[in-house]
Amino acid sequence: MISKDLTLNADNELIISNGDFAIEQTDDQNIEAILIAEKGQFYEFPLLGYGITRRLYGSFNRLKERKDIRESLRRDNYDIITLEVTNDFEVFVDANKTK
Repeated sequence: MISKDLTLNADNELIISNGDFAIEQTDDQNIEAILIAEKGQFYEFPLLGYGITRRLYGSFNRLKERKDIRESLRRDNYDIITLEVTNDFEVFVDANKTK
């Protein structure tokens, strides 16, 4: 299932088109928000979030990071097709929303 929601630009500001909020496919935008957000930043879902910024400066275990990313995305009903975390901490995700 493809998620459609309010669309944000690269600066995380709402996109306004023809005087109204732009509504488009937002799965990539939602996955990025989950990876950036710390747990507790989504008030309605306090366990949702991965906190990639904080993890960039800590110890790095690629298998643990893959597990934590997978768990974070599953909390928002994403079915992960492929997930790759490189040694340079680049994250590549292909996932579909199940609900």
